Amino acid sequence: MPTTARRARVVEGSCWHCKSRRVKCDLAKPACGRCQRDERECSYGGMPFKWVGGMALRGRHAPPSASRPDDLGSAKLQTVGPDEDDRHSTSAASTASDRSSKSPVVERRRSDLSTTAVLPAALASPVDRASLVPYFTNVVLPRYCMGDFVLSLDHNILLQNEALHEAMLAMARAHFDMQSKYGSATTRNRTRQSAIVTFRKQLASSACEDAAAKDLFSTNVLFCLLDGMIEPTEETSASTLHLKGGFAILDRWEKIVPEMIAEGGIRSHLLSVFATLDLVHAILSGRRPHFDPSIYRKLANTEAWWGRLDPNNAIIWAAENLSRVAALASIVHGSIKAYGLEVMRKRLSHFEIMLSAPLRAHFARREDARERDSAEMDEWTAFCTIWDISARIFYERAIRLKPVDDPAVQQYTKKAALMLSQDLFSGMLQHCIVLPLVIIGAHCLLRADQEMISRALSPTVSYLAFGCLPIMEQFLKTTWQRRNLEATWWETFADIAEKTFLF
Repeated sequence: MPTTARRARVVEGSCWHCKSRRVKCDLAKPACGRCQRDERECSYGGMPFKWVGGMALRGRHAPPSASRPDDLGSAKLQTVGPDEDDRHSTSAASTASDRSSKSPVVERRRSDLSTTAVLPAALASPVDRASLVPYFTNVVLPRYCMGDFVLSLDHNILLQNEALHEAMLAMARAHFDMQSKYGSATTRNRTRQSAIVTFRKQLASSACEDAAAKDLFSTNVLFCLLDGMIEPTEETSASTLHLKGGFAILDRWEKIVPEMIAEGGIRSHLLSVFATLDLVHAILSGRRPHFDPSIYRKLANTEAWWGRLDPNNAIIWAAENLSRVAALASIVHGSIKAYGLEVMRKRLSHFEIMLSAPLRAHFARREDARERDSAEMDEWTAFCTIWDISARIFYERAIRLKPVDDPAVQQYTKKAALMLSQDLFSGMLQHCIVLPLVIIGAHCLLRADQEMISRALSPTVSYLAFGCLPIMEQFLKTTWQRRNLEATWWETFADIAEKTFLF
């Protein structure tokens, strides 16, 4: 009896989705017809792994050593907490931190907060929306948490509001693609546009209720992070427009700030992130900060991105000082645009005495505190000091209008480079000094100091996997190559001020 050959259903070179289903693929790129119709991620080259709250690796693609299932956390809707295995190894450091009341960290998760990327670079992008939710809560969100505290997440807040949910998915998909260096720009853009459309519909139809306003504001903060940090878009003003949108929401619903602080959890966390984005943009652009310096003290003892801190913690002081300098610098910047740089320098003596005397008192207070703590430069003291140094450079350059090669400016840059050479920063602390590194790095004149800044920034670029970080690296390289010693503070940072956020 004649036999017929079995019909081959899998086309040579088909995408993984069609191959796994044993259906015919039309081989269209960047996405085949079936994947476009089903709105799935279409992959021709990535390995067939799927995010399931952990790694699903089989056969010849299995890693050479056993993976720790708790490295990525469970797929539950909560951020990862401290591992039992790490508690004994970090108890000594924790005790020292508790005694000094400096660090927000009670137990530092060395395994999760190391410079090692959380996901292998070869992992393919998640193909279903449900897989993006645990990825956001277990991978993306912890990158915006400095301490070891477990951020309490309200399932209803994250998933029941459609706009917030869509923005969360857009962030997760964009970050996964940045982390794994894989994925379709078309799919990311479609997810992003869907989130923006949903947000705009809710914004247009929202009643004047604080609950709706808090959801809108939280969604807007995620857009700031998406377009300003994770995947800066070619639209150079996208991040700034989101920032202004947040200001408009806060101006319309004035009561939501104290309510979000009191509510805590993801609400106070996103508010602290937004206040920091406001400060960063004000520092680099010359705009006056939207928030008063007191916002950081108000966020003390809440679940902010820097952890639960006492109001008198050194990092709170550093943030307040930066905010005060930014407010004064906006006056200087406006005066330069109105009267010119030379006129401002002639008036500088009277202007500085009038405006910066209280600020110098705040700096002196911080220096006195550091001298009392200088017997042992632990990682938290070093972390706060590096932020203080960036504030002093900002003050010298933007208020006193000193040039890049001014002795005082160079003294601060060399001090920071020396601290970086001592490997004082570990865990998430080394990933939360991006703004100081960029400020200090932009003023380094010595090749050795520049290389030290690059080495300090490199692990953060790898671990965070934010699209803004390669932009920062390129900015520093360009600044060092085209050194302009006479450039003002705002001329120095003009290329990045409106494009990205960093902290």
